[in-house]
Amino acid sequence: MSKKIFVWGNYDGNDRVLTIKECLKEQGYIVTEDRSGNKYKNFYLSDAVYIPPMMHKIYKTFICKILKKRMICDIYAPLYDTTVNDYKKYKKYNPIAIRHFLRDYFAMIFSDPIIFLNESEAMHFISSIKLNKEKINYAILRLYRSEKPKAKLPYYYKKNSILTLCWTGTFIPLQGVEKIIETVKILKSSSLRFRLLIFGPDNKYKLLYKKIVQDEALNDVVLFPDIWGDLEKWEKIVSDCCDISLGIFGDSLKAKNVVANKVVDATAFKMPIITGYSNGLREFFDCENDILCVKNEPEEMAKAVMNMSKMEISGINDMINRAYEVYLNYFSKDSFIQGVKMIINESNK
Repeated sequence: MSKKIFVWGNYDGNDRVLTIKECLKEQGYIVTEDRSGNKYKNFYLSDAVYIPPMMHKIYKTFICKILKKRMICDIYAPLYDTTVNDYKKYKKYNPIAIRHFLRDYFAMIFSDPIIFLNESEAMHFISSIKLNKEKINYAILRLYRSEKPKAKLPYYYKKNSILTLCWTGTFIPLQGVEKIIETVKILKSSSLRFRLLIFGPDNKYKLLYKKIVQDEALNDVVLFPDIWGDLEKWEKIVSDCCDISLGIFGDSLKAKNVVANKVVDATAFKMPIITGYSNGLREFFDCENDILCVKNEPEEMAKAVMNMSKMEISGINDMINRAYEVYLNYFSKDSFIQGVKMIINESNK
């Protein structure tokens, strides 16, 4: 790889892209982007083009191909699988679905390399486009999640008699929020004193879940703090108040293969987590001793919460310390930078 990299696509302060740019510059690369006034010149003079997460387009792929520009595509979450298989927003032969399929397909076959977050996701996403890995030049660059203030775990340190569960997300299908609400219904009939804090953006899905909570008379134990977008306030509430983090519990194939941001965030907070089984998580975590993976069935989820609520702080600390070691080794900024350097060095061979 030569020394000029052109970043083609919007990334809106994305920590992943900012860190990649920072690392490239430290390694002596000249990094330009399409926000500058000389973007056409910068593109033409570049030796390689980096496409930020979910910014791949058919025209970008073919321009790079025609002009013989090396394209590095950080695909993150392919559009076809996300919108057709996960969100079920489009039928597979819908014109928009076909366009998404082609965007993903050409990005995968022409990138050098295409970047996935882990091997499980790579295999799932490649197969969703009817390709096989032997025809794809791909690399793994894992999630990067920033350090978090460490959780105070007031319930486990006996500073609070009420167990606080926390969930953070955008309410997309793979997250399984409806199953979390069903779990709350089961827990409410138990002797456990608890509450659930749900953090998410104001969208139609949030309104739907708030209505379900109201209809099921769960308002006394389920709260929706209105702080989305205020990272500092969210981190403070989570670290000060939350005792157990809940992950994703969706039914899609994607849910069974991803490493979700919220799971890694919980390890950075040093907070115990309960989440659904995932092949991606198994690549890094012991799903019984580092984090607790369960069947995505409300009865099993409620049972897991009850069992974890009875654990002593010594056992909780053993679990979160093991998970935090995984975070440092695979998902921290230092680990991410090493991953970027490995891809750069491999490209230079």
